[in-house]
Amino acid sequence: MKMVDFSKAAKESLIQRDILKYLNGLPMCKAIKIICANEGGTPDIFCVYRGTPLVLEVKATEQDVLRSALDQKRQHMQMDQWETTGAMTAYVWSLEGVESLITHIAKKL
Repeated sequence: MKMVDFSKAAKESLIQRDILKYLNGLPMCKAIKIICANEGGTPDIFCVYRGTPLVLEVKATEQDVLRSALDQKRQHMQMDQWETTGAMTAYVWSLEGVESLITHIAKKL
């Protein structure tokens, strides 16, 4: 049985809170956190920014993103499926990463 690292979960929760506050403070942006889904591996945050769908999986650290490639096959499958539908997807571990992503999207619009 896999042990849950509550310190990582708490850090991810704080990062998610900051990301949601930032995204929902932007004009023409709506973001929600998915708490319970009917499919395993569902990403953490779904957002539409100025017509661009954005799907985010939040990790506690950059190292966790690298580790997840091996451990979280279902999450990767979900992210690939969302990207195939036209959503922009990203693994993030900080608010700064999301701010950079929003800047990138805004430049393309």
